[in-house]
Amino acid sequence: MIGRLALLALVAIGLSPGLFWRDDPPPYDQTSGVVAKRIAAGMQRLGPFAVGGVWQLLSENDRFGGYSGLVALSPNRLLSVSDAGRMMTITLEDGAPKQFAMTSFVRETEDSAKNTRDVEAITRDPASGRLWAAYEDSNAIERRSRTLAPERKVRPPEMRGWGKNTGPEAFTRLADGRFLVLSEGSRRMFGAVHPAVLYPDDPTTGVAGLRFSIRMPEGYDPSDMAALPDGRVLILGRKVRLIPPGFRTMVMVADPARIRLGEEWRGTVLARIDPPFPSDNYEGLAVVPAADGGYPVTLWLISDDNRMQIQRTLLAKLRWDGSSM
Repeated sequence: MIGRLALLALVAIGLSPGLFWRDDPPPYDQTSGVVAKRIAAGMQRLGPFAVGGVWQLLSENDRFGGYSGLVALSPNRLLSVSDAGRMMTITLEDGAPKQFAMTSFVRETEDSAKNTRDVEAITRDPASGRLWAAYEDSNAIERRSRTLAPERKVRPPEMRGWGKNTGPEAFTRLADGRFLVLSEGSRRMFGAVHPAVLYPDDPTTGVAGLRFSIRMPEGYDPSDMAALPDGRVLILGRKVRLIPPGFRTMVMVADPARIRLGEEWRGTVLARIDPPFPSDNYEGLAVVPAADGGYPVTLWLISDDNRMQIQRTLLAKLRWDGSSM
C-alpha cells in the first residue's frame, strides 16, 4: 500500500471521471460466494514462464478483495490474506481454482485499528505448518500455529524506521529456516534501493537480523516474495503507471547467498507481466514445487483490487523449470 493510494486516485480519475458517483450502496453482503471466470491470457509464455491460465475472481461479498499476500498450504490449497485483515482459502482441482472460503484472519472489533489489520505478506514452514504474517502499517511480524491460532507478535527493531504505509511488503521463510523481509518503501523518495532484513531464525523470537539493501529495477517496488527449491527466491515487483493508467509487474530471481552487510543485493529480471497478458495490481506470489520437492515449480499470482471498481482480482498460474531464459 504505499502512498500509492494517492497514485491510485489519479489512476481512477483518469480511467473514469464519474467513477465516484453512484446510487445508494446495496445492503452489506457477507454471504455471497466467489466465482472464478477463466479469461484469455493473450500469450503462451512470459519470458521463461509457461502460462498455465488466468482467472478473474468475482464476488458481491463485501469481505472479498484487497488480497495482498499469498502462500501455498498444500499443492492444491492456497491461502490469501488481505490488507483488511481477512483471508480466503482457494481449493484447486485439476490445476484450476474451484472452491473458495472467506473468513477473518484478524479478529475484528469495533475499535479495530488499521495497524492491527494491514496484512501484506504471509509465509509458511511446510514441516510444522506454522505461518508468519507481516503487517505493514505497524511494521510487525506475527507467528501463527498450523490452525492459524495466534502465538506471538513482535515489532522487530530492524523494521521500526520503516514507513507506516511503506513497510514489510515482501516476506518469505527460506528452506533453511531463515527469514527475508523487504520494505516497500525505498531509502529515498522514488528511489530504487529498499531496506531489507535477513533473520537467521524466527523473527518473533527476538533474534537480531542482518540489515542490508535490495536494488529493484527502476520504478518497481517489491510486492511479494517466495522461496524456490534450490535456495533462491522469486521477487514480485510492481509499479503504477499514470499514462496510460494501470499497473506493471515484473518477476526477478535472486540468491540469498549473495546478501552481504552494507552491500546492495541484486537479482535478475526473468519476465515483465505487461499487456496483452491480463495486468493489474499483482501483490501476492506463491510457489508450489513439483511432487519431489524440486522443479518444475508452479507460480500463483493474485492481484489486489484495492476494493475499487476499476480494478480486478486476478489469479494467474505460471510454470517454470528453473532456467533463466
